Amino acid sequence: ALFDFILNNYVGSSTEENLNELAHIRKTQLASVKFNTEGLAPLQAGVFRNIIEIFVILGDLKLAGEIIDKHLPDIEESKRKSSYAYSMALIEEAKGNNEKVLEHIRDVEFSDYQAKYSVKMVALVAYYNLGYIEEGLSAIDSMKHFMKDTDEFTDRVKVHLTSRVLVLEKLFKIKANPEKYTLSDITELEKSANMYLSARKKWFMGKTAELRELVK
Repeated sequence: ALFDFILNNYVGSSTEENLNELAHIRKTQLASVKFNTEGLAPLQAGVFRNIIEIFVILGDLKLAGEIIDKHLPDIEESKRKSSYAYSMALIEEAKGNNEKVLEHIRDVEFSDYQAKYSVKMVALVAYYNLGYIEEGLSAIDSMKHFMKDTDEFTDRVKVHLTSRVLVLEKLFKIKANPEKYTLSDITELEKSANMYLSARKKWFMGKTAELRELVK
């Protein structure tokens, strides 16, 4: 219940303070609960993904790797391959190894909608870094239809997740045709990162800085 309360705040306002609180709860959880043993259920794949996401965002790749090694067996066996592939894609993204990101993504087979969304977002970052702009815009168009058609998310979550996609879409569009945009367009885009892209804010601001030079 405490985790859900903080997570709901994070969805509405993605701040580092909230992220650190989530990380503290996850560390406590991993230290205290012995999943998949003594009658306890396996660790949910979605929970495992979220744990890895948190520590990658915080820059603690060493801890993220240790959690993968130690706790991957806690997940139900049928979801271990995909959970490993997604987690490694996140780590390789943080290291800037974009080809490896796409290699790992190919091994991900998740059925739930939140997982599909997360995988698509990781792929978009790799597309942009590799200069696959047309492929990225096509993937974004697919994501917008995906978000519009699914009933798996609450309206509040759907609005927030769609807004993240639209922020990345603008980034791709400016990269594709910088002559159509101004510095004020980029300034407005950067403001969006504070609310919707805190998880990748450093990366995002670096890319908008590059776009400023193109627009000039």
